Amino acid sequence: MTTDNVLLEELKPPAYTKEEREKIVQYLMDLRTGLIREFLKVHNINTSGTKPELRERIEQCFEDEELKYNRLSKKLPISYYDSPK
Repeated sequence: MTTDNVLLEELKPPAYTKEEREKIVQYLMDLRTGLIREFLKVHNINTSGTKPELRERIEQCFEDEELKYNRLSKKLPISYYDSPK
């Protein structure tokens, strides 16, 4: 499938607003610390530190594009993503 001769796989995901990015990180941070560490381990990211340190590391990885918002957002339950926090 193509759109204007560009493969769909090559299209960039839509940009996420600051609020959406914050919700994605918060969703991850709402998990138990053990699950957060497992998530980081799977992505070959250092798992040591306190929960606030893990949050900083995760935010930095998103900023450096070691992690992608669109990959994590696909796993968000719609009810969580749409609900106000």
